[in-house]
Amino acid sequence: MQTSAGLYVKKASGVLPLTDFLQVEAAGSNACVLSQAIEDMTWSKAAITVMANTDAGPDGAATADTLIDVIGMATCPAVQQTTAISYTVGLPYTQSFIVKPKTTNWVQIAWPGAVSPAYANFNIATGAVGSNSGNLSTSARLLGNGWCLISATVSAIATTSARPVVFALLDNADSAARLPTYNPSGARSVALWLAQNEQAPAPSSPMLSGASAASRAANAITVQRTGVSRIVFTFDDDSQQIVTGINTAAQYTIPTSLNRRLIKRMVGYAP
Repeated sequence: MQTSAGLYVKKASGVLPLTDFLQVEAAGSNACVLSQAIEDMTWSKAAITVMANTDAGPDGAATADTLIDVIGMATCPAVQQTTAISYTVGLPYTQSFIVKPKTTNWVQIAWPGAVSPAYANFNIATGAVGSNSGNLSTSARLLGNGWCLISATVSAIATTSARPVVFALLDNADSAARLPTYNPSGARSVALWLAQNEQAPAPSSPMLSGASAASRAANAITVQRTGVSRIVFTFDDDSQQIVTGINTAAQYTIPTSLNRRLIKRMVGYAP
């Protein structure tokens, strides 16, 4: 689960400190295999050197890799998972990365053209979204200890089998180009903890994969006989959503289709 400080921790069943968020989400799967082993041969690398397990990730374990561009190569330094994923036309797909700046603050997510021509730039130090193709939805959330969760969501333009997106380093600046070429005068680097590709309209909680895709059961929470007919949910970003028409005499299961998956507070109102 994710704490209010933006860190990922394991909790015993039924344990939820008051400083943490209530997390409710649908079942999901991460189609990116070896999602934390960017050094593995299943990840293609262009003008990038990968150093394995150099940094502690948001969960405290030393499983984050350092990606460093290669000085003197006039190309876009990037990595891409080589294992193809099946896409269905019209469905939403979200690619996310949990990444931390080292000597560059700017990175890019670029979808393969067979799925979508979309791309977007992110400042992972500030959580800002930079230049993008405009035919996608994006998010950037600062986590604890300098980590940032970035994501790009597209609607597949064809039913096809293709690689996941390209993750690229930028020359410590925003760029209007897709996978821009540059010849760095100094090494640009970031730490990368997780790559996740899911058939979903937004990024969900981390699913750490090995040699095959990872999956997660739905995280549903049921309240015994609420006695209320309306609940106001306040989320991690302080936005709110009101759910009405609740049966006051029955159990109530918090829907996994809420606007956001991290709940800060829920207040019920009697009829």
